[in-house]
Amino acid sequence: MLLTTCAVTDTGRKRERNEDCFLVDDERRLFIVADGIGGHLGGEVASQLAVETIGQVLERVERAEITLLGQDLLRFAFRAANRQVFQHAQAAFPGHEIGTTAVALLFGRTHVALAHWATAAPTACAAERWTA
Repeated sequence: MLLTTCAVTDTGRKRERNEDCFLVDDERRLFIVADGIGGHLGGEVASQLAVETIGQVLERVERAEITLLGQDLLRFAFRAANRQVFQHAQAAFPGHEIGTTAVALLFGRTHVALAHWATAAPTACAAERWTA
């Protein structure tokens, strides 16, 4: 399957800062977009941490040659990102929450995995798999 990819972000009309962050990795066929939760202190930090952590975890798993199905791999990476955002919030913004939404799409050879997440508390994310 041939994919044509593009990513663009915009501050929008309400906010002065852009709290969006994305990763387009054509080689791994991985696409992530995160948007800091408006009104929360550090939303732009949360979205950047989430995207970076998910990408790094997937890269480390790949290098370690660990075999996980796409949805399990995304769930694992999202949980790591969730812990990272939560721990950063406790250290950098004591007494405040930071948050982000995140969606990732991972194209495998025979399936497509999708995960989504919208929290900064230590909870699980939803991950699904579709067979091609």
